[in-house]
Amino acid sequence: MALSKRVRKWILVGGVFVVLLFAYAWFPILQGGTWSAPDEMATAYTASRLPLFGGSYNQPAAYADSLGGLVHPRSFLVHHQMLVPSMWLGLPWLLRALSLVVGARAETLGLLVVLISILAVFSWKHIVSKLLNNKTMGWVAAFTLAVHPGWWYFTARGLHPNVVLVSLLIFGGLAWYVAAGFVPPRRAHLWRMVMLFLGGASFGMAIFVRTNEAIWIIPVLFLLPGINAVNRLPNTRLRWQVLSFHSCSCFLPITVSMVTRF
Repeated sequence: MALSKRVRKWILVGGVFVVLLFAYAWFPILQGGTWSAPDEMATAYTASRLPLFGGSYNQPAAYADSLGGLVHPRSFLVHHQMLVPSMWLGLPWLLRALSLVVGARAETLGLLVVLISILAVFSWKHIVSKLLNNKTMGWVAAFTLAVHPGWWYFTARGLHPNVVLVSLLIFGGLAWYVAAGFVPPRRAHLWRMVMLFLGGASFGMAIFVRTNEAIWIIPVLFLLPGINAVNRLPNTRLRWQVLSFHSCSCFLPITVSMVTRF
């Protein structure tokens, strides 16, 4: 009996998921909680101790009295004889929240990043498929992202914020561009509002994970509504004029701040 098209599709998706899981997860599994990079160690240490909402964070620093806080691990500082993180707190906070939900330990935090990375690959496939109106090109784009050396490396070394940042941006794009346009048979307005909220939360978490990227993420987010409005204008020349003005208005403050800095 021949398999239906839908069954073949899910078999393909499941096969790709399993392959990516083995390809990405072998290094975090072999690490076994031993971090070879100081930034990863700092993320794992902070993620296992950082309070989610309020609470205390008390980690006494070694040699704080005798050395005056001059000696400390990378990505940490000594403040009032306490060891405080000097990194972006978004990734430790996110991993802390996810670990509490799924019951993961500090040794397995890298596997959470692996799952986030795999979901981002499939999300990228849906975005490109809709953008180009071609499912084949969507799979090509997903494959290209999945085997990209930078993506592969920072997924295996997942306690860096790189892959999580891009994944959250992809999730936000999926929610706003793909999922929000889907019209369910019931409660379509509620569905759209939820997707818009989730997309905004994903973009916000991306900025929280790597805050310095806000210098370009925020202008792009301001640019998106302008593009949507421009596409509805009847005149092509008017579209380009409005789009150019909107782009300049978004990026002018950042350009001025960078010029005046130097």
